[in-house]
Amino acid sequence: LNMLNDCALTDNRADVVHWALDKKKQFTTKSLYMFLTDRGVSSRVAGYIWRSKVPLKIKFFLWQILNNKLQVAVNLVKRGWKGPSSCCLCGCLEDVDHISLKCHLAKLVWAMIAEMFHLLSYPTSWDDFCGSWLRGKGPILIRLIIFIFAGFAWALWTTRNKNAIEKKIPKAPTDVLYIALSLMQKWSVKLKGEDQERIM
Repeated sequence: LNMLNDCALTDNRADVVHWALDKKKQFTTKSLYMFLTDRGVSSRVAGYIWRSKVPLKIKFFLWQILNNKLQVAVNLVKRGWKGPSSCCLCGCLEDVDHISLKCHLAKLVWAMIAEMFHLLSYPTSWDDFCGSWLRGKGPILIRLIIFIFAGFAWALWTTRNKNAIEKKIPKAPTDVLYIALSLMQKWSVKLKGEDQERIM
C-alpha cells in the first residue's frame, strides 16, 4: 500500500464519472434496461418480432415465447399454481416449446405448413427456430417466417386455451390451419405487396 501512495494517476485533475453503457457516456434508463435484460447485447430475434407486421398483442405473445414468459403449465407451477403441468391436448409436459412446436397437434400443423410452403423440414424447438430458421438462408424471407410463425403459434395457443378453459376440442387439425390462415389474411394488409403475394 505504501507504494501506491506515491502513484499519481492524473495531473491534479478531478475524477470524472462516465457511464460505460452508453456511447455518449451519459446515463440513460434505456441503456440500463438493455444491459439488465439482454446483458447489453440487443436480441436479433426480438428485433424481428418488434418489426414484424402483426398486431401488437401478437408481438407481445411472441416476445413472451422468446423470453419463456408465456403462461404455460410449467411456468404456472413455478409460480405456485396447483394445477397439472401436463398438456391438456396430449398429456405431455407443457412448456413453451411443447405448445408451439412439440405437441402432437403442433407437429401435425407444422408438417402441413411444410407441405404447403414446400419446406424440407419444420422447426422442432424454439432454439431451432431462432438458430436455423431465422438465419435468412431458406426459401422464405425472415420477415415472412416470423409472420407465418406468429399466425400458426397464435392459432395453436388459442386452440389450446379453448381446450384447457372451455373444454372445446378441435374437430380436426385443419381447424387450426383455418384459424391461422384467416388471421394471416386479416394481418396481411400490413405487408408489402410482394410479401402478400408470397403468403397468400
